[in-house]
Amino acid sequence: MTQTPRILAMIGSRLIYGQERANLLVMETLKAQGCEILAVVEDHPSFRIMPQELEKRGIPYVEAPAIGRRADGYLLDFIVGNPVRYLRLRKQLRAVVREFQPTHIHVPNPFAFLMADAVAQPELPIIYRIGDEPPMHNAVKRWIWRRIARRVTHFVADSEFIAQRLISLGIERERMCVIFTPPAKRSKPPQPHHAPSNPQHVLFLGQLTPNKGIDLLLEAFQQVATDFPQARLTVVGRISDWSGDDWQRRLRDKTLLDSEIGERVSFVGEQENIYRYLASAAFLVVPSVWEEPFGLVVGEAKAAARPSVVFPRGGLPEQIMHGEDGFICRDTSIEALVEGLRYYLSEPERAREHGRKALASMTRLGIDQFAQRWRALFDATTSSTGLSSRNSRETEEVQ
Repeated sequence: MTQTPRILAMIGSRLIYGQERANLLVMETLKAQGCEILAVVEDHPSFRIMPQELEKRGIPYVEAPAIGRRADGYLLDFIVGNPVRYLRLRKQLRAVVREFQPTHIHVPNPFAFLMADAVAQPELPIIYRIGDEPPMHNAVKRWIWRRIARRVTHFVADSEFIAQRLISLGIERERMCVIFTPPAKRSKPPQPHHAPSNPQHVLFLGQLTPNKGIDLLLEAFQQVATDFPQARLTVVGRISDWSGDDWQRRLRDKTLLDSEIGERVSFVGEQENIYRYLASAAFLVVPSVWEEPFGLVVGEAKAAARPSVVFPRGGLPEQIMHGEDGFICRDTSIEALVEGLRYYLSEPERAREHGRKALASMTRLGIDQFAQRWRALFDATTSSTGLSSRNSRETEEVQ
């Protein structure tokens, strides 16, 4: 009889973005599959979002001392305070392990791995869901990654793009699998037959940062606006009074003052009910100029039966069959993005047809097998020695 997995999940996150939502979904899914979950989060008074999200899902958690970042405050506290906090963290986690008796440790990032590493129990399998490229830009991060590569039992990559990056860093293929993440359960998708209120309504959904390409989209939209008088663009993403959002505020203010498109672009801020906006849009645009590891918003658009126009970056092209359920731009230029906008603005019926195919494509991507594959992975790695000492045939069912 298969032992019920008892998973100590080193969440440890302060804010909730795409990767954090995906990891919460993994924990929620495994809980529904009968696994016992205990999450570890940072005890930081300024960041209470993660505990609130865990409580919503009925996932128990413990709080551990937060390790300070350079951005948190004074350098002296960073240098002197962190070793003390680390020793407290190590002591507390060992007590948690003794009491909870986990069969696995789940980590989603290098910082969470360091929390797990503090437990120092090599017989516990560590499952690393990796949704970003491994950080290798300084000596400390390279050292952490080398330890991750030696210690982690099995990697779950968010896309084939991430899997190939792991292979380039020397991780064996038999120690990894690719499991695409389904749309986050932020709200209920519209009915598949629901037609957009405006067949020339364009949607952007995500962080308003330069690497997400929102500035390129606004320029491309300006170039097509004259030819499509009914075209509208809605931008969903945070713009706050925080000093870190200065670039976003300037971009918004400049756009709204533009005589050509100012009245045709709506900045609605960060929204929980994203499907409200997907229901009214004809298609989504994801113009990321960085190597987007996966792009959860494409899956959210598919669930709403909406096609996506994407840049050929990272794992984005893996989700789309070009000219069937979406449009993959030839490069990351404004000119290529203009082509993508025209592709659907000029033929609204094409957008509706591709939207229907986008919804159907979720089966091709294995989204419907998400829960079963995660549970199978934990069942296959329930061992005192972990998967790394087993024959790789035991993980064939999750490949």
